[in-house]
Amino acid sequence: MNTATGMVRICAATETDIEKILRLQERNLARNLTAEQIASQGFVTVVNTLDHLQRMNAAEPIVIAKSGDAVVGYAFPMPVEFGREVAALQPFIEKFSEVAYNGKVLSDYRHAIMGQICIAEGFRGIGLFDKLYAQLKSQFKGRYDLIITEVDKANPRSLRAHLRIGHHIVHEYESHGAVWIITVLSVD
Repeated sequence: MNTATGMVRICAATETDIEKILRLQERNLARNLTAEQIASQGFVTVVNTLDHLQRMNAAEPIVIAKSGDAVVGYAFPMPVEFGREVAALQPFIEKFSEVAYNGKVLSDYRHAIMGQICIAEGFRGIGLFDKLYAQLKSQFKGRYDLIITEVDKANPRSLRAHLRIGHHIVHEYESHGAVWIITVLSVD
């Protein structure tokens, strides 16, 4: 993919990419953005640590978009056991045994959590979100049935992107002062 800044490639994160992912995450945390940026560009919520991402990447490779050496996007899949380590995700994970999709509760499916997806400013709107998810679906084929995620209702840009690529809304709930929308994406 050609952009004004060069070639962007989708690949698995290496150990040296993890710190770059954390820097991109930090720049896009809601607490570091203006209200206008949040409304127009979206945001990420969960703060991950270097150790957590390193262990997650070893268990299930993080998919990244790179332009040269810069990480300009990431999507990290999260096996549920890693999600249990993040306090903010506990209410979300607890819903898996209550919320149904196609006649079964979410916990009855082979599933992974979308831990977080983020595209750097200047690289949004050129298809990287779609490409990151396409790579995850390919990576998961035959091992998982669903990718389950939640989106803060205050982040309509993210919700629109998830719905555009085929996610289905299965539940909405309130936790930690926010309204969360749980979506699922079939891996097949």
